[in-house]
Amino acid sequence: MNYAISYITSHITLTLTDWLTIFLIIALLYTTEYYLSYFTRSNPLPGPLPFPIIGNAYLFRGDYSEVFLKLQKKYGTMMEVYFGPKRMIWIGDAKLIKKLNDPSPKSNFPYRAIGSWIDELKMTGMGMGLNNHMSSWRFNRAMLAKSVIVPSLFRQLVHVMEKTFEELEGYWIKLSKGNNKVIKIDLADWVYKYTNDIIVPTVTKKPAGLMLTHYNNIINNNTKITFEQNQAIEMLGRIRIWQKSIVFFYFFPKFLRHYIPPFTFLNTKYLYNINWLNEYFINITKIRRKEIENTPKGETLSSDILTSLICSNTHLGTQFDNINDEYGRPMTNEEIMRVTIEAITGGTNPLGSGICFTLYHIAKNPQAQSKVHDEIDRVLASDKEDTVAGFKWKAKQEFFIHNYYIQNSKTHWRDPELFIPERYLDDNEKPEENSHLPFGGGIRICPGRHLALTNAKI
Repeated sequence: MNYAISYITSHITLTLTDWLTIFLIIALLYTTEYYLSYFTRSNPLPGPLPFPIIGNAYLFRGDYSEVFLKLQKKYGTMMEVYFGPKRMIWIGDAKLIKKLNDPSPKSNFPYRAIGSWIDELKMTGMGMGLNNHMSSWRFNRAMLAKSVIVPSLFRQLVHVMEKTFEELEGYWIKLSKGNNKVIKIDLADWVYKYTNDIIVPTVTKKPAGLMLTHYNNIINNNTKITFEQNQAIEMLGRIRIWQKSIVFFYFFPKFLRHYIPPFTFLNTKYLYNINWLNEYFINITKIRRKEIENTPKGETLSSDILTSLICSNTHLGTQFDNINDEYGRPMTNEEIMRVTIEAITGGTNPLGSGICFTLYHIAKNPQAQSKVHDEIDRVLASDKEDTVAGFKWKAKQEFFIHNYYIQNSKTHWRDPELFIPERYLDDNEKPEENSHLPFGGGIRICPGRHLALTNAKI
């Protein structure tokens, strides 16, 4: 083989012009074949014209959500976009997605993303979001679904939410009173840290401490945080990078990512980040598994999702009613690792974005604000002053309602000392509101009044 190569190179000498000619011929042939396939494709749909190799990547600048919103508005509710040589169909009509969201296991469209880039991200057959191995996907989904419906998890989540909100409120109060200095509060930043401080301990049992760190940075307090909190902060930052890497690998073709700077640098950066995350979550899974094994018999385990995933289908956790080869086994560390990453991601971004969007639109809409205030006052006890008999009283002031006096008052009744049952039947002599309260009133009204009235009638 080496002799053949040496013989060819010694007898064939190409100039730079020759190499350029060969390159142009190859490029011309590739472009011809590319557009021949494009113009003879099945089910042609409206969409931007793709270029060889890069597809429509030349359009992917700025906010991708805005880019594709404009494209959908321009080309209609069903359009095609090319990511490199790959054709993707985008649907923007709710009437057209019924078959795509068919819950049947026999659905013809069970995948949301397909490509070798999933292998590069080391997500093939892992987790749920990009898992195209349906048996593995069903198993992971079933195990997570079982873990998040445990009653003790809900109780712990409520406790963590209350504690975290009180912590957030405390930081804001301190900032508003500090040194008479106006401090700008970035709501989106705080909400992101607030939701992560809730989700991370709920999933992993480990504290995050993002709000504390952010508060210390604002007031220039150099208080050191624990090693665990520092690792949690780095982990959450890398999860955000991981989300960007999915967008990067999804939108940009392999050729660009592997051979064209600066895409090659981003490709290397994102792959390193994925390796770090995988190792981090594998490590905390191993540590937690060891802690569970060393827990004294009879001692209650924590109710975080990681613990539940480790214990599922073991003597320490719950099992599926129908034990079989597919669902009856415990999860491996690798399976738990990927599900845990997705649980944290899915638990923070949608919640944080939803809170920010809701608060933003309420702040911009005075009528909505008024309705929110009314509902809060209606549902929750108000701590504001209120007016009774022309006087302002603090909330929770104690009043004794003297019903005996009211029912004997000539202000409210004609001849109150006389027995006149007909007075309740006379339309012209209806009792004044709140002048006759045999069962009390308001939120303290007797809960058994209907039973008492029924007994009296019988």
